Amino acid sequence: MDKLIGVLQMILPVILMLSIGMICRKRGIVQKQGVSGLKSLVVNVCLPAVLLKAFFTAAYGLGIVITAAAMFAVCLAALGLGFLFKRVSKKGMATVPFLFAGFEAGMLGYALYTLLFGTDAVSDFAMVDLGQVLFVFTVYLSILKGQKQGSVKQTLKGMVTSPVIISIAVGVILGATGLGSLIGASPAGNIVLGIFDFIAAPTAAVILFVVGYELEFGQAKLKLAVSVVFMRFVMMAALGALVLLGLSAIIYVTETLKWAIILMFMLPPPFVLPIFGRNEDESAFVSASLSLSTMLSLAAFSVIAVLSV
Repeated sequence: MDKLIGVLQMILPVILMLSIGMICRKRGIVQKQGVSGLKSLVVNVCLPAVLLKAFFTAAYGLGIVITAAAMFAVCLAALGLGFLFKRVSKKGMATVPFLFAGFEAGMLGYALYTLLFGTDAVSDFAMVDLGQVLFVFTVYLSILKGQKQGSVKQTLKGMVTSPVIISIAVGVILGATGLGSLIGASPAGNIVLGIFDFIAAPTAAVILFVVGYELEFGQAKLKLAVSVVFMRFVMMAALGALVLLGLSAIIYVTETLKWAIILMFMLPPPFVLPIFGRNEDESAFVSASLSLSTMLSLAAFSVIAVLSV
């Protein structure tokens, strides 16, 4: 009974916030402009606070470097496999390869992981996220923007000025140099951490609301979307197993780090992808793929919740 209650405590808030988001869209309670504002709040304020604290308080050593390098390499391999799938299957959508690579950690992963293990363990998820977020903000977006004829200068400017990247960079500098530990142990430490927690508090609920609001299953290229989502899920399950086995042979993988790796590889592709569709049909295909992948991720989260409690 206690295990069932523990699982329900994690799953029911997810279902509730997703449902509220969907209801608000269907009944027009919240307009798209309002959701855009919420997304901006999360990406520019709440999520950076989560990331800053996570990297600020992380334990630095060879393990975090190896994990970041492994995640970056796996994301590169996944993108290459995506291009291979596009060529072999002869799918015309230019965005197909990008549905195979990257993970939506910011707008979904941190929310789900926090529900599983709380904010105190979020540094383990951030440790896994570091390599893939560097991949997304460099290789992934550079190629995507290159296909839409965006300049390298604009890409680099967007990366450098991103609140997410800035918060990660500041957190890593503070944590790796030991300044974070000094601040944390000082009389102001609890105040600083309390401020981070306060700003980050609404992150999970707001993210899940936005995800629910944007879940739509259009008919455009639905068959292709199903095949791409299925292939990605199988590929990520295999790559995730390889990463977990490889890291376990090199570094000490804690229980919370293990589940951080598993959860990461169950996440959908980055939610930014639809804006790079070359036309309305392709954007609809990407949105349908992301919606299907998100639902599959949430189903996997339910399984993880049962196994990890």
